[in-house]
Amino acid sequence: SEADSPGDACAEIIHLVQAARERGVAVQELNPDSKSGLIASYHILTVPTVLILAPNGNVVSRLEGEAPETVARIRSQLERLH
Repeated sequence: SEADSPGDACAEIIHLVQAARERGVAVQELNPDSKSGLIASYHILTVPTVLILAPNGNVVSRLEGEAPETVARIRSQLERLH
């Protein structure tokens, strides 16, 4: 439901990630309340967090929060992925 909030930075991030998935980028969305080991493995402490990973699983880019500059960086980095 958060993705439907017009003008909300988190909603914009959700849409950017969904658009990347539609282009064929592998995406894993995690609920912060989940017991996924990925949350601990990648030290995700804040929501939203977007990680860009190398094929070997190493973090190439870590983008946290909803600041306009962060959203712009997320957009730029996701648009470059295929």
